[in-house]
Amino acid sequence: MACALPPGQWYNKASEELEKMVGQNEAKRLRENEFPNLPCAMFLANQEHLKLKGNAIWTKNYEASLKCGRRSTNMAGVGGFGTLTVARNGQFPPNEIFNPGSVYPLRLRHSNALGTDDRAMDILGVAIKLADVDEGGPLDLPFSSGEGLLYCNGPALDDLFQGPLSGDLEKYKAYLKKNGSYYRNLVNMMRRGPSSYDQVHYYAQLTYKYCGLDGIQRHCRYRIVPANDGPESGLLDDEDQKFPWNGGPRPTDTRSPNYLKQEFASRLEKETIEYRLQIQIRNREGSDDKEISRTSR
Repeated sequence: MACALPPGQWYNKASEELEKMVGQNEAKRLRENEFPNLPCAMFLANQEHLKLKGNAIWTKNYEASLKCGRRSTNMAGVGGFGTLTVARNGQFPPNEIFNPGSVYPLRLRHSNALGTDDRAMDILGVAIKLADVDEGGPLDLPFSSGEGLLYCNGPALDDLFQGPLSGDLEKYKAYLKKNGSYYRNLVNMMRRGPSSYDQVHYYAQLTYKYCGLDGIQRHCRYRIVPANDGPESGLLDDEDQKFPWNGGPRPTDTRSPNYLKQEFASRLEKETIEYRLQIQIRNREGSDDKEISRTSR
């Protein structure tokens, strides 16, 4: 069964499982030689480099889409319209968007990153747009389950497309053995059988600039959590952590392949679904840019 535990009671066993796969010495070597603390491509100062990296990411998604005849990730989803209200007593420096008491129209979409069956093990996502329009608006943010990200630079992105996104079981296993952070972050991000989309914690994972009205430059990260402060649902149990490549629905799970989407849509017809958007802010210092921008932590 999937876990639904209060914070602090779930344990990521990826390091132990990796050691079983490759041996103690190789696991130690992998942990010691994880990717260096490089910022994700979109945070590199060189704009030409940023453009090249951005085009490379787009090209890989496009190629994957051509192979399968549809979006390569986050294919099917469910969403709704609502509002975002900025807290009046928030402990954060106000800026042009986050002013205490401000209210914005909101679009929100939930989806599964890798497949369409809600019963399968998957990375869950939510995207929000602070506007009720197709184009424009003050802010768009994508979120995924789990605090880390499965890539932090170009080579890591290549590994991702050649591993879990390749559809090849042996390449998937080889991916987990290639870098000390891959297995750990995959277990952190995967969910199985949550009770609802809104009972999962979602992280924007990337580090953004936060420009306050006071003129001070800051870093920030966002996350979305359940408004009811209940335990997170869908965390992987020990068996799924051992075999993350066995992600299909379990034979004993007789729910609809669309149970998450159906549950969300049905509830939304009857009631308001509430979340909390939280922000973590730190003053910007030139010496900490690389560490703060790490997407694998």
